[in-house]
Amino acid sequence: MVMALGQNIAELRKARNLTQRDLAQKLGVSQSHIARWETERSQPRRKALEELAEALEVTVEEITSGGKESLKVALDIEDKELLSLLQELRNLSGKELEALKTVLRGLLSRSRIEQSLQA
Repeated sequence: MVMALGQNIAELRKARNLTQRDLAQKLGVSQSHIARWETERSQPRRKALEELAEALEVTVEEITSGGKESLKVALDIEDKELLSLLQELRNLSGKELEALKTVLRGLLSRSRIEQSLQA
């Protein structure tokens, strides 16, 4: 299930603890613009999408292709906390991402070993 553009905008905004008014102020538009985008009564033009992406610290593709719901579907994850954490990965530095990958590889390796021992 791919979410609509308006739902993506709303989810990304809420994930950053922004109100419609906060986001409107960042973009220099009225709150009603944000509300119309989120309810699909209108769609932002390309320039507005670029400014929206910058304000939300995501790419235009992330806005147009989906937020947490798309991630949930793509990875088949039901854990809401994990989904929220995964969305925050973009805030990590390169070193922090490498450390996280090391930890994940270790956990997955351990899990595979335990599974093979149980078989």
